[in-house]
Amino acid sequence: EAVSPHAATHASGGGDAITIDARQVSTGTFSADRLPVATTSSLGVVQVGSGLAVAGGTISANVVSVAGRTGTVAIAAADVSGLAAVATTGSASDLSTGTVDGGTITGTTISAPFTLGSLPSVQTWCAAGYGGGKYVALANGSAAATSTDAATWTAQTLPAAAFWSRIAYGNGRFVVVPYMASTSLTSTNATSWTSGTLPFSGYWNDVAYGNGVWVAVASGSLAATSTDGATWTQRSMPSSANWRAVAYGANLFVALGWNSSTFATSSDGVTWTGGTLPASSRWYSLAYGGGKFVAISESGAEGLVSSDGVNWSETALPFGATWSTVTYGGGQF
Repeated sequence: EAVSPHAATHASGGGDAITIDARQVSTGTFSADRLPVATTSSLGVVQVGSGLAVAGGTISANVVSVAGRTGTVAIAAADVSGLAAVATTGSASDLSTGTVDGGTITGTTISAPFTLGSLPSVQTWCAAGYGGGKYVALANGSAAATSTDAATWTAQTLPAAAFWSRIAYGNGRFVVVPYMASTSLTSTNATSWTSGTLPFSGYWNDVAYGNGVWVAVASGSLAATSTDGATWTQRSMPSSANWRAVAYGANLFVALGWNSSTFATSSDGVTWTGGTLPASSRWYSLAYGGGKFVAISESGAEGLVSSDGVNWSETALPFGATWSTVTYGGGQF
């Protein structure tokens, strides 16, 4: 049967009950301590699978007590029928799945919550990276922060101010590239930084390390290489594109063009070979790990996967969203 427009509530006290219109319809296994850590939170994802129809509606969360980890998560939607997965992600810490089946709502938490940390100041934080046992966060300007556990942070000051696009770690050092500037940064400890100079002031989008070389890509037909992250040499790409992402793996640098089907590969960052992806999209981020490259688009649910960086296959992300970053760690992307 269809579920009429309703409010489904997860009560955090006295058992994990799922109710519709104040009437309990199923006891699920939603964990009471998985509530989003926020005063208010927008649950931004509804995955509509085969057989499930959702005629509009919204999903939101209102946590009435953060310290005690109590509160309610209310789902307000129009008619729902069928059986399919519904995934919701809280803005800070919640990741749960559930099913809607003929008027019954059940759910199971599939991941532990994040622990909320505090950065040293209110900034427009624009990039983050990890390496050498340290997390590094960069803000728009000259502010930065470091942490060994991603919860407690120490303020740092960069030697230059810019909108920093990317930070990467390799060969014992961090390297940072800017957006619409020519100053790079490098550090071996994330505390003392040295400024470098890129070949031109441009839209530097990404940087990666491999085979003893740093490679930075930008919008246009040019890139840059460096052995130390400070002194750079201009290189030519095989075509003009908004080279949005670069990664190293399988003995190759791979760069992807944004809003296109263009990609390029190089073994040394100097000589590049162009190629065509199986689909054109706003390819935004690229990572290598576990023997494969994975790319995501910033629009929709499009993804790409390749074991060699040359032959690519399309893959589907679980739902459409404005994806911004893909990374690899702990055996998974």
